[in-house]
Amino acid sequence: MRKIYAYLIAIFILCIDSSTARAQYTITYASVDTTQIVDSTCHPLSMTLYTDVYSAGQSIETSWGDGTKNTSYPVNNAGQGFLSVPHSYYSPGTYTIKNVLIYNQQRIDSVVRNAGYYHCRTANIFFYFDANSNCEFDSLIDNYAYFPARVEIDSSHVAIDTVSVTGGLYYRFSGQTGTVYQFKAISLPDGLQLSCPLIDTIIDTALYQQHDNVPKSLGVLAVPTPNFDLAANVDVRAYSALANAYVFISNSNLNAQNATLTMHFSPKYQYSVAYPPPTSINGDTYTWNLTNISAMNPGNIYISFIPPTLVLPGDTILTSYYLSQLGGDVNLANNTVIKCDTVHAAWDPNHKSVSPQGDITAGTELEYTIEFENVGNASAQNIHIMDTLSDYVLTSTLKVVSASAYINTMLLNDGAGHKVLKFDFPGINLPDTSHHDSCRGHVIYSIQTKPNLIPGTYIPNRAGIYFDFNDVVMTNTAVNKIGIPQSVTTIGNTSSATLYPNPATDILTIKINANAFNNLEINNTIGQLLIKQKVTQADTKVNVKNLPAGIYTITLKGDGGTKTLKFEKL
Repeated sequence: MRKIYAYLIAIFILCIDSSTARAQYTITYASVDTTQIVDSTCHPLSMTLYTDVYSAGQSIETSWGDGTKNTSYPVNNAGQGFLSVPHSYYSPGTYTIKNVLIYNQQRIDSVVRNAGYYHCRTANIFFYFDANSNCEFDSLIDNYAYFPARVEIDSSHVAIDTVSVTGGLYYRFSGQTGTVYQFKAISLPDGLQLSCPLIDTIIDTALYQQHDNVPKSLGVLAVPTPNFDLAANVDVRAYSALANAYVFISNSNLNAQNATLTMHFSPKYQYSVAYPPPTSINGDTYTWNLTNISAMNPGNIYISFIPPTLVLPGDTILTSYYLSQLGGDVNLANNTVIKCDTVHAAWDPNHKSVSPQGDITAGTELEYTIEFENVGNASAQNIHIMDTLSDYVLTSTLKVVSASAYINTMLLNDGAGHKVLKFDFPGINLPDTSHHDSCRGHVIYSIQTKPNLIPGTYIPNRAGIYFDFNDVVMTNTAVNKIGIPQSVTTIGNTSSATLYPNPATDILTIKINANAFNNLEINNTIGQLLIKQKVTQADTKVNVKNLPAGIYTITLKGDGGTKTLKFEKL
């Protein structure tokens, strides 16, 4: 048996099987004359490989974890095969690299290893829960923290950027060598406070070359508070043969809460299976009693349906989701989700959706959900997503809403004037497809379209998902279009809106002029915001079943101005 040895970062011992020898990894760099290299240039990762015995015709196939692979041929080095292979990555991240030894067209042996790669002049900042309050990230005690937050970047005492994250970020330095950058958390969920560093700010300096980037951390602690914020995010996909709903329940606070999720699913489908199973089923209404939902313990529900009769592509299905608890939720607007989905023809486990769908007005905020599934027969150690943003969105409005695991976020330039959003899931270890309740993941972000886009402008978006060393998996394309007015709409009070039924018991329908409004808010008589929802079509459905009986106001906002109406909940 011929064997392969690899040198990449530090020294490791990896047991492949009883007949396979050790695999060693180090990263080595040749000496560089820094007077002849520009600031933005750094050496690529370099891997040195050995085989135990050299034979003519040996080759080594390397999959680099970024969707690329190459084949190289060792040379004879005192009877061993020897090979030095460089590779330049487009972006920093944690990559899974696989080397396969091939001889006589047969795959003889393989080695798999993780490599953390950092570009020059790039900072890696991340959040963690400082369990023992020692201001150090202890991997055996502390936990990575992934919750929506915003980080302000200061360069030479001038605020130059604000970044939305859910976990950590990579940030590329653009200033001259010696420029001092400061990273400060300016927005944390209620119930959390920054505890480390004590100066409230991480300081980093743009070095000439920064090969050995050391991640720097922001520690957080829970603070006593009765407040919390439960939220529901939903990805629902309907096909002719089945429909699936994925519900992600979060709580921005460490103050764990119990809650009840009520789902009303389209009667065009019937229940098949769910993880976890519903607490109760009553017709098309499904209920889950959830316990101990916190920032450290989000909830995930997967539910599958099958159609009792034929459902045709292009049909629409209406589903609604309402998250309730006993009281104290500081933001009820994110507890209700209404989805009007179109039945698709083909099933794809890796999917991208956008809300609102279809025609929109310029300046609309879009919310993208990227959902992925490990359909392999082994755990996926590292996953990353590359998402080329449309030229018609404002990157300054980017907000990372939710993620199923810790992620590092980075905004890149592709060299052709386009912005690329990268989500890196290092060490996610996503189980294989036999684990139906835990083999899926997601990331949700929002971003606004540019104002004054002309009618007919298409805004397409798709993403590439990278599972370990495998080829990239492309999602479907989610498409929006700036609506073409069917007729001239007079802005202001002439924009019509009607509600029915009024009084309402469960579903309230708002009928409006096309493109007149794009958001709605429901408030009680003392001005508390209870429901906030996007308006995606001329007939918009709102689930008001869980509102207490009484009088409410509904405010519509958009290009049609602002209009407020009243309705009664029975």
